[in-house]
Amino acid sequence: MRFISNAVLSCYLSSNPGLTELEIEDSPGVTELPELPDSITELSVKNCPNVRRLPVLPRSLKKLTVADCPLLKMLRRLPRSLEHLFLSNCIGIKRLPNLPSGVSFLWIINCPGIDHLPRLSRSLKTLWVRDCGGLTSLPSLPSSLRALRVSGIAMLSLPILPHSLRCLAILNCLQIGALPLLPEGLTNLEVVDCPEVKALPEFPRSLSELQVEGLPIEALPALPESLYAFGLIRCPLIASLPTLPGSLEDILVQDCAALQKSHITVWLFR
Repeated sequence: MRFISNAVLSCYLSSNPGLTELEIEDSPGVTELPELPDSITELSVKNCPNVRRLPVLPRSLKKLTVADCPLLKMLRRLPRSLEHLFLSNCIGIKRLPNLPSGVSFLWIINCPGIDHLPRLSRSLKTLWVRDCGGLTSLPSLPSSLRALRVSGIAMLSLPILPHSLRCLAILNCLQIGALPLLPEGLTNLEVVDCPEVKALPEFPRSLSELQVEGLPIEALPALPESLYAFGLIRCPLIASLPTLPGSLEDILVQDCAALQKSHITVWLFR
């Protein structure tokens, strides 16, 4: 909902005391939010370029989205009830407050001022960090984590991956080198445009989808029999493939100059 001023927003809130969801979007006239009712469980503040601070967050809040608020310098203390946190294009924020133990989804996108993350919650299931150039490392990953996606991060290495992890995507991380041991149980793996990755670790037997793109690797580990989707793109140093499993249903090999196309053709028409 668009609000033209702080006064209009305050009037709206006073007229809706039992409000559970509040979305403030495309509202340059709003510079600060008034006190919010405790009934609110979802709060979204998007494209409010003049908002400088948020109020004390409601104790019932479960989902918080803050996007495109460049003058915002910090987030207030997060309530214990919070489960989802989405932060995007907030270039003024330098750090995050402590995460409540119930946070299960955390997205941080294009927040270059953040140079470290707080301790991750024990309930975290999905972590997505993208285009945060000041971030050079991740904290320890909790045993609850199922999906990890990092993109455009200046980190040198990943922490130990938990056994719970099912999906892993590492994209456009220019400084990351060797990858850690992949957990048994991982089903989806993407490694794209990481020029310092010279080799990939052994693939787990559970892997079903694999995409390898823009890597200076010379060979791939053995492909598991569980694999049904495989993409190999812009890997010019790979001259041959390991044995392709019979489970494969979808295969794409593109711009791999050293790889003989006949190797793929024979497999496709066997």
